[in-house]
Amino acid sequence: SSMSRQKFPCFIAFHGWSNCFGYAVREGTRLAQLPPTLPPLGFFRLRHCENENLIANVQILGIPPFSTLLLNGSFARLLGFDEGDEVILESLPPPLACEIVEIAPLSSNDYQIMESGTEVIENGLLSQLRVVSPRCRFVFFMSRSLSVAFRVVSITPPPPDGRLCLLTNSTELHVQSAPSVSLPPIEGKRRKRKDVVVERAAARTSSLVSSSSSSFSLLSSSPPLQSDLILRVLPSSLRNEKLRRAIGHPSLIYTIDPSLHYTSLSIVRASSLSSSSSPFFLLIRIPSEGEDIGADSTLSSVRETLKSHSLHAITSSSSFSDYERLLLKSVPTKNLHHLSRAIVTLPKSTKIELAESHIRSLLTNHPIVIPFKGISIRLPGHSTVLSLTPDPTTIAGSTRICFVADENTQLTMKEQDSDLDTLLTGQKEEEKEEKKFIPFERETYDRLFHLPWQSSLTTRLLSWLDSSSDSPFFDGRCVLITGPSGSGKTEQLRNVGHAAAHTAHAYCTYFMDGTAMKGRSAENIEKLLNGVVDNLISRAPSILLIDNIDLIASAQEEETRIIPVERVFTVLWRLLSSRRGVHVICSAHRLTSIHSSLIGNGKRFFHRIETIEGLNQ
Repeated sequence: SSMSRQKFPCFIAFHGWSNCFGYAVREGTRLAQLPPTLPPLGFFRLRHCENENLIANVQILGIPPFSTLLLNGSFARLLGFDEGDEVILESLPPPLACEIVEIAPLSSNDYQIMESGTEVIENGLLSQLRVVSPRCRFVFFMSRSLSVAFRVVSITPPPPDGRLCLLTNSTELHVQSAPSVSLPPIEGKRRKRKDVVVERAAARTSSLVSSSSSSFSLLSSSPPLQSDLILRVLPSSLRNEKLRRAIGHPSLIYTIDPSLHYTSLSIVRASSLSSSSSPFFLLIRIPSEGEDIGADSTLSSVRETLKSHSLHAITSSSSFSDYERLLLKSVPTKNLHHLSRAIVTLPKSTKIELAESHIRSLLTNHPIVIPFKGISIRLPGHSTVLSLTPDPTTIAGSTRICFVADENTQLTMKEQDSDLDTLLTGQKEEEKEEKKFIPFERETYDRLFHLPWQSSLTTRLLSWLDSSSDSPFFDGRCVLITGPSGSGKTEQLRNVGHAAAHTAHAYCTYFMDGTAMKGRSAENIEKLLNGVVDNLISRAPSILLIDNIDLIASAQEEETRIIPVERVFTVLWRLLSSRRGVHVICSAHRLTSIHSSLIGNGKRFFHRIETIEGLNQ
């Protein structure tokens, strides 16, 4: 009763749950600290403190006192609110029952998404929204990454001014197309006004992926990503030979999304920690199950490969290296421009027919997305590099930033006096400098037999490390393997490194020999380790393998207290004890042979120690 007589100021913060409810909490409350269920607090009108005309009605759960209102970010922004905004909550009387609610999608994109899941909306609406009012807007989440924006058209019976209406299991939901939505006619079918699924958007999208009927108009009408996406590049060693041959397109990134029911396309910008550029890509998200994408198709191979590697991506682009983490940002539709004419520049020594045929084959399969400066495309099986750029005569005065070339794009072939390979020499040298970091990988001919205890130890270590590797930037663990000379410590490290790269986490592993650091200065070792650890962190989850860590300094050197040696191990302690997303596995003859800077004075550098016996035959 006291709540109904008062107004409450609070600040808006965002939560990631897929619903349109508000959650009243105290300032600083972490989402993980909230109980699974919160009691209903009531129905409230939100009024922006700086703009009194900005209002919205929300059902709120929680327990007073509170100072923060948690709303889903997509829902809040649709209403006009942003994170950190101060609002006034005004309590409203209980809602009235309603018999029929008529809603309409806000855009053609929303309508196409809605068409593919009307049953999902009808079955799941009450779990995401319980109250509506005339002309209000809300968001329905088809999945964690896909949502549809609606507006309420009418309510039957009409409620008095200012009163909310409660949705119940007996409420009829009618969906219509918004008057502002313009949809193309469907051959052989007529669009009905209400309650009819005319055509599955999923089927239309799949046709773009699996056949040559790609078009800019359909691509530009595909729904964008609802939020930024972080994916990790799956290493080429984990792709089968068929998949390596099939993916030769310069603009594609493949991933799977368990929340989707159909293949989805989005144009995105991709960036990584190691690259200053942000090229455009066509992101193809494949459902992990459900949609029939053909047993022999590239999509089927992608799905099979990525099923055991969640949040990974497959790309053939040379812009990014194996294991790198990519930040994908959706490109707004207004920034897309269909490229009616493009220029293909090639060296004089290259056959024009061969170059044109290759570009045409790429465009037939999928559109190529290119920036204003163009992109470089290498002919398969050749060292020849082609340049694909927008025709300047077709983009004069355009404010678009991403150009889409498809099978309808006219190609103008142009010979270059100087070899494009020569022009790209500087760029290649820079790439070599950036890509000196080469993760550990055993060659097929370098596979030695596994003793039973070696396989058992490998399994135990990986299981223990996996238990702390659920998040990308976990606190790394450090393992020490001890044993006499000839016991197989080095081989054990190599076995763990190889097996770790082929687990579901797809660890990026790097092998270092401690004897190679013996005699180096502390500054030299610090620079070396800094580079290695930075590369491993950017490719996390990772494992650093250090063989013979005890041979960096001998016991005699410790006894004479050589200051530079102590500095070396101080550097090791500082770098490796503060790692994020990187496990460390070391080998040594015994624990006491390791420099005291790592294990003395109560320090706990190693979380686990495994001892292996010497081989007796």
